[in-house]
Amino acid sequence: MKKSTFKNIALTAVAIACGSAFAQFNSNINLSKQSWSTHEGEAYFYVAPPFGEKQLSACTFSHPEILSTSNEVKATNVQSMVVINEEKAKKLPAGDTTIVVQCGNKANHKANFIVKNTLPTLAKPFAVLESVHDFSGFKVKLNRPGSEVLNENMPVKFWISLLVDGENYFLTDKRGAYGHWVRSDGDDSELKHLVFTTQMAKNQSHEFLVDFDLGKKWSPSIAGLLKYPETGKVSPELLIADSIFYAAGQKPNGKIEKVLIGYQVGLDEVKVVETNWKNSSGIISASLHSEANRKYAFETLNKIRAITGVGYLKQNSALDNAAQAHAEYLKANPTEWGHTEKPGYAGFTGVNPKDRAKHFGYKGGDAGESIGPGYTSMNALMYLLGVPYHSRHLIGAANDIGIGWLPNLVGGIYGIMPVVTDYLSQNSQAPASDFVAVFPCNNIQVNVQYQGNESPNPAVLNGKKDFGYNSIAVVKKGQKIEVASWEMRDDSGNIIPTVVMTKDNDSNGYFSSHEAALIPLDKLPLTAANYTTTIKGKNNGISFEKNCKWGSVSGDTIPQN
Repeated sequence: MKKSTFKNIALTAVAIACGSAFAQFNSNINLSKQSWSTHEGEAYFYVAPPFGEKQLSACTFSHPEILSTSNEVKATNVQSMVVINEEKAKKLPAGDTTIVVQCGNKANHKANFIVKNTLPTLAKPFAVLESVHDFSGFKVKLNRPGSEVLNENMPVKFWISLLVDGENYFLTDKRGAYGHWVRSDGDDSELKHLVFTTQMAKNQSHEFLVDFDLGKKWSPSIAGLLKYPETGKVSPELLIADSIFYAAGQKPNGKIEKVLIGYQVGLDEVKVVETNWKNSSGIISASLHSEANRKYAFETLNKIRAITGVGYLKQNSALDNAAQAHAEYLKANPTEWGHTEKPGYAGFTGVNPKDRAKHFGYKGGDAGESIGPGYTSMNALMYLLGVPYHSRHLIGAANDIGIGWLPNLVGGIYGIMPVVTDYLSQNSQAPASDFVAVFPCNNIQVNVQYQGNESPNPAVLNGKKDFGYNSIAVVKKGQKIEVASWEMRDDSGNIIPTVVMTKDNDSNGYFSSHEAALIPLDKLPLTAANYTTTIKGKNNGISFEKNCKWGSVSGDTIPQN
């Protein structure tokens, strides 16, 4: 994987005098500089060999990729110019790197040169991608330390970098136009261009939207833009850079492996933080469904998964067909309900979800199925997300999904929405080992009109069927989540009676060690309300605490996320 770095373009180069004044070391070699920083200019220095040494070309360096004698400046018997490769120097580990300079064969003909790589290293994540918008991008929310909120008139500038299938993409703002994604070429992974938003330092929190599909390829067709205004001569640097933009500017496509946010307060050093995108499966297009209910279910579920931080599911036509076929089967056979089909019955395509997925040509692994009733797919989806045994599937680490929808299933009252997901290859969508996904969370809205009455009935309720909208917590499969405490409060701070279900007390045997649920003992009001949940415990033995704020909408209102 390539590592993205951010160049502080606002810093002024520091001029260092080079010439006859040399620093004396504990050897017979004299250097005009003892050290060089990645934030400084004048990327060269001079070396004077030991007295009597005539072969300046005989000088060697312990890091020849960083230092080399100049081929442009002819060496003399007195001194030779040594060039510092800035790009290679910036890829050194942060801190000081000692480079040994040796001229001649004698052991004492050595000197140390220090390269100080001062580029910022990744800090503890505090930039969060809260949600997607229109399935073409994401919303960035970045909180800066209070110590940085110093000057209300100081601008804060931002950089965005993606690592997509091993390729670095940078969001640029070319000449004040719309943003463009630029793919780096070769080893050039340095971000040199600002994202299109600038905010003020008086705000500790910053929010802005980032699109994946911004603008069109920019063409450097206006020759005047490539010329120095003073002389009218063409700038080779501009020509090369603009040609690269033209050739490489494009929408990223593939699995996102990392998202980095760089920011700069005024002329301070650019700071770089890694976001929570590491759990995402990639950049996913809008649903291909033409039917409104199936389209809504697919896109809304992916929005919810993105906000939760568990990654997108990919639409799969074979699973779509399997889910729709099962809906047709249930309608054709009113006495049938559940996830199995019987050979010889009308519409039979397979005994279980895996068989039906295989029947329609699915090439993945195992398949599981969730079925929700409702007047609309919104009702059905929100119901499935609010009951523990089904929400664990929809928030889990599956990869592919298929959705069916059939209205007027039972007496013209309910529709049915089977959701078929792939589970065998789920480790490719697994969250990071230190990540705890909780739904609802991150100020998400849900519709609680349909609550409780899950089949099978949650074991911890001892037969009680009416219960409130659940919260689900999931960690990486194979790890264990231990809940020390988990409470739920309404907007007035009142504690809502709940019960926690884990593998240890799930006598039905459906929950695994990496899953836990918080179940209100009574149904929540069917009104707009705000809630807070706080879970404390251990993820694979490591303590964690997570606070979640979320809200419900009234009646049949469609949640806005």
